[in-house]
Amino acid sequence: VFDDAGVDYPTADWTWEDFRDAAADLTDPATKTYGYGYSVSGSEETTWQFWPHLWQRGGEILDGSEATFDSPEGVEALTLLQEMAVDDGSVYLDQTDTKFGTFFASDQIGMITSGPWMLYDLQTAGTDYGVVQLPGVDGNHTTISGADIWAMFDHDDPNREYWSYEFMKWLTAAEQDERWNVVYGNLPLRESEIDSPEFQKQIEAMPGIEVMAENTANATIPRPTVSGYVQLSEAIGTAISQVLQGQAEPQEALGQAADEATAALEDE
Repeated sequence: VFDDAGVDYPTADWTWEDFRDAAADLTDPATKTYGYGYSVSGSEETTWQFWPHLWQRGGEILDGSEATFDSPEGVEALTLLQEMAVDDGSVYLDQTDTKFGTFFASDQIGMITSGPWMLYDLQTAGTDYGVVQLPGVDGNHTTISGADIWAMFDHDDPNREYWSYEFMKWLTAAEQDERWNVVYGNLPLRESEIDSPEFQKQIEAMPGIEVMAENTANATIPRPTVSGYVQLSEAIGTAISQVLQGQAEPQEALGQAADEATAALEDE
């Protein structure tokens, strides 16, 4: 797609302005080719891709139990996506969460935000692809990762408590992670596993996964693990979807979403 449009490949020092320009240049209505793909289902797929835009500008999701993603940083971040989708027409807006990956693999979309789970499909499709870290703001390339949680319940039983903890240590140790996680194409739990034979085989099988592993250094901010996060995600996901489809403006949409999210957090 880049070669056909005569656009230079992304680099690790790209800004979002570079990204926007490239997306516009890659877009061709005649062939129904888009520069970028983004989910507008309103699900967590919509939400998680927005958080790095917010974080890179210095914004935060929460301040205690108050949603603060409607800050000037949040409005600036969503305005960029709005300009790409509405003004430039360079974004394929996916109502399903599933099509933009398929269209990327078949060369109808030039760029998507994704992770290691996408690489198997690209290999299967024979897609000529590349992997690079997210564009940044003033050199800040903060990304998003996880956060998946292993949860142990308190049964008021010292014996069960001890062995649950021992089992969790065993399960997440490097030997087991390399055997049950890395060999299936997932990123390792710890940087020390990057040099393991298992992960080196994945690099050969799925080029680009090593870039994703190195990019964990930019995963410095976790998503909030609070009881009301589901409602928070739904609120901002809906706002993002409305804005990208030209149905609302960033400031108003994010403000309403933040009020809804804060109310949900207070109810919890």
